[in-house]
This record gives sequence, structure tokens and C-alpha cells, in this order.
Amino acid sequence: MAGTEIRTDEGVVIFEGSPHKAKVLYGNLLWTGALALSKFFATSSAAPPVKGRSCLELGAGTGVVGLTLGSMGAEPVFITDNEPELLLLMKKNIEANNLSDRVQTFCLDWADGKSFMQQLPDLVVAAATQQR
Repeated sequence: MAGTEIRTDEGVVIFEGSPHKAKVLYGNLLWTGALALSKFFATSSAAPPVKGRSCLELGAGTGVVGLTLGSMGAEPVFITDNEPELLLLMKKNIEANNLSDRVQTFCLDWADGKSFMQQLPDLVVAAATQQR
């Protein structure tokens, strides 16, 4: 898995994934919407408090939002996707930020109810926008 280390304004280390040979994996890239949502939680007085709260990031890709929440004290944080390559990328990013005690990957397949989480988190987040 290749990728240049990127450090967000909030101090979270992110690696982007390598291009996939057989399909397009949009989650391999760090998106501006995820950076904006991370910044919102880290700096806005309008953001809900996250310390000690359980969080779920849907379609996390690189996991930057969930990692930011974990670095702010949210726990447990579940960063989810349905692509095995992205789950591996998220694990790499969890390790790069020393957040394995707070942040976990989770395979969530919208077409398979058996993959749904059984316990509801305090906060659910998702971000999407154009590539940075």
C-alpha cells in the first residue's frame, strides 16, 4: 500500500491508498468534505461534544473524520466501509495515529443486515464532496 503521509491541520496523520487495478476506490483519497467535517468538530463551537461518546463514521475511506474524533477523546469510534482494501488503509491510519485503543474498523455492507451494528452510537457522521 503506497501513499504519502498527509498531516491534517488537526494533527491527524493520513495515508492515501494506491490506485486499484480493477475498480475505482474513491475512499482511497482524502476528500475536502472529510477535512471540512474534521475541522468543524475540532474548531466549531456549534459542534456537539465528542469526548467519551461513541461514534460511527459511515463510508470512512481513509478514516480521517473518525480518527479526528478519536484524537479528541471520542470512544469507541467505528470507522466503516465495505471495501477490504479500504479497511486495510484505515487500519494503517489508525496505527499511524496510535489510536487502536479508541478507533476500530468495521465492515458495513448496506445490502447485508447481518453486518449492521447491534448497538447504536451516540453520534453518526458521514462526509462527501469533491476530491482535494
